[in-house]
Amino acid sequence: MGAADLPGLRALDAEAAPRFPRTDASSHEPLPEDLEARLTGQDGVAVGAFADGELIGSTLLFRVRGEDGQERWDVDRTAVRQGHEGRGVGKAVKAASVLATHAAGGRIWGTGGAEVNAASLRMNEALGFELEPLWLALVPPTPAQSPKFG
Repeated sequence: MGAADLPGLRALDAEAAPRFPRTDASSHEPLPEDLEARLTGQDGVAVGAFADGELIGSTLLFRVRGEDGQERWDVDRTAVRQGHEGRGVGKAVKAASVLATHAAGGRIWGTGGAEVNAASLRMNEALGFELEPLWLALVPPTPAQSPKFG
């Protein structure tokens, strides 16, 4: 997908945003302000699935370099239009994005997945992503949970 697909990509992201998992450690983030530049450059890839000319699924990946200088492609998000979930659209665009970045020299990929989104975790595992140890988020207690002293 390229610059001409940005309106459809933005519309799909807005439609899917309310369905992204919300946990203490994760939530939907707005699309990056520099999305067009990243996709027209060499550090971003967008793969989409279309039905009847409508974008029904997409995956965004961005090239990152770790502190060790090692390059990897991180999946920023995968979105599927409501009514098309459970049909393999997300898996297809994510798999195609790995193939596209592999063709461009990519050899390491990363993706997220909130525990509350079991379908996403199953998809990632089916595509060969390995689950890493879970991490915990420190969240301040609500007033009702605060310890009472004295």
